[in-house]
Amino acid sequence: SYAIAPSPDFHKSIEWFNKAIDLLTTMKEEESVELLVKYIGNVGMAYYYLDDYKAATKAYNKGIDLLKQLSKTDPATTGMMQYRLGSIESKKGNERGALIDYQKAIEAFKTVNAGINPMLANLYYSAANSFLSLGDFEKALTYAEQSMSIHNKLLGTSSLEYIYSLSTKAEALYELGRETEAIFTDSTIVTLYEQMGTDFAYYKIRHEAEFANKLSEIKDDPSIAITGLEKAIRQLKIRTEPHQEELARFTMLLGNAYQKNNQHQLAEAQLLKSIERHKAIYDTTSAELFLPYRNLASAYQKEKKYDDALKYYQLAESVVGLDAETKASQLAYPFFVASQLGEKGQLFEQRYFEEHNTPD
Repeated sequence: SYAIAPSPDFHKSIEWFNKAIDLLTTMKEEESVELLVKYIGNVGMAYYYLDDYKAATKAYNKGIDLLKQLSKTDPATTGMMQYRLGSIESKKGNERGALIDYQKAIEAFKTVNAGINPMLANLYYSAANSFLSLGDFEKALTYAEQSMSIHNKLLGTSSLEYIYSLSTKAEALYELGRETEAIFTDSTIVTLYEQMGTDFAYYKIRHEAEFANKLSEIKDDPSIAITGLEKAIRQLKIRTEPHQEELARFTMLLGNAYQKNNQHQLAEAQLLKSIERHKAIYDTTSAELFLPYRNLASAYQKEKKYDDALKYYQLAESVVGLDAETKASQLAYPFFVASQLGEKGQLFEQRYFEEHNTPD
């Protein structure tokens, strides 16, 4: 009850599941063993939602080991725990480790309902995205199509699950240089959202904007992104439930597109607006503001407004949640800016290297 409440209290959930686990360990009945493993998995799930991945991993491994010790075959439970372990590795950025767990879970769920089950479809989708991250686009495409096939049999093509897998397929096709197929796949996604009706209008708006931004990169034509993003922003602003995160992000992308189109004043205006929209959602030092700050700094730099550029580079450098190496690799431009600012620039450069101790 604590776990599924409108405002979940996972700490309380863990407390009560552990009480149940303590009782079950004293019982001999066969069904008590099944419940024991299930509740251990629930503890892992609660820790997972608390972002305590170390404790979640420990719980899931405990459940899997218990099944092995008792020579119990429960592919659905084992598969779910392996899936969660894979998700944890993915969140930690270890996509290779995630794939090891996903493959084990896939083998388990292949035996459930003759392989026609939603968890297997979800696993193929997760694995496809891991392969994308690792640059193995052929396997990403294969796994995305396997996910689509199962979702189609279970839910049909007019379902978010099917469309998400289709989106991963489109991304793999783009990366493989199969642009005609990728564009057709993206167009199919827009059509499917239209068929699903007004309840899914937001998803259609979001995808059309992403599609326009991607197409503009492929065609090297910023005007495509400008048209698509302006339309998406207009549509999001008039919705009864405005999606502020997308509004902030699309405003930033619109600023970038104007910058590529050499419309510098419009670019700066949109990038400033993007920062304000991000600040309305996140703390001013949140990592979510790194790109808006950096992009505006870059726009000012190209206009040789070096004081303004350095100001926003410094704000980008001050965000929390990004490691020093990432910041240093993304903030190479400030040193060019600093070189234009004499003594002020020298002080900035000296302070940066002293604080980060990154002579490279």
